[in-house]
Amino acid sequence: MAPKQSAAAAPVAPSGLALKQHGERIDYSRNRPAGVRVRFLAAVIDWTLLTVITNVSLRLMAAAVRLPTLTPDVQLCVQIGLGFVLSVAGFAYPIHRWGKTSGKALMRLRVIDARGAASVGLTEAILREYFGKLLSTLTLIGYPMALFSEQKLTLHDRLAGTRVVHDDADA
Repeated sequence: MAPKQSAAAAPVAPSGLALKQHGERIDYSRNRPAGVRVRFLAAVIDWTLLTVITNVSLRLMAAAVRLPTLTPDVQLCVQIGLGFVLSVAGFAYPIHRWGKTSGKALMRLRVIDARGAASVGLTEAILREYFGKLLSTLTLIGYPMALFSEQKLTLHDRLAGTRVVHDDADA
């Protein structure tokens, strides 16, 4: 007799995270969604770091080229441009490469794609970290959306097709 065939197991990503198949619910025991409070704390850490790095970089750049004191309008334009470059370098690339920013690493969180795969594309990371969060901030509904979502999805998660989970691998 032929051995009984068991139900098809869900494919597993290289990181060991279970991938979601069409119509299948995500196994929250492996990919527990991160709550709003811990995500907010991670964001505060990230934005504090970005603000400090942007201001230090701006002052070093002004001192290096010996510019006279910048007018507030010019300083704002430079800060916005520098902030975009640093947000891609400090937020989007780490999300793409490691699945976490500094704040998320300290709070033991990881960004994965909506299917449960461990990696997020660079385009999705930029969409999430810059445009999605900008839209979330301007509309004031980014984080509050997570309060009403089983998977704790914010506006920027929905736009980029990502979710934030507890990084149990670090525990």
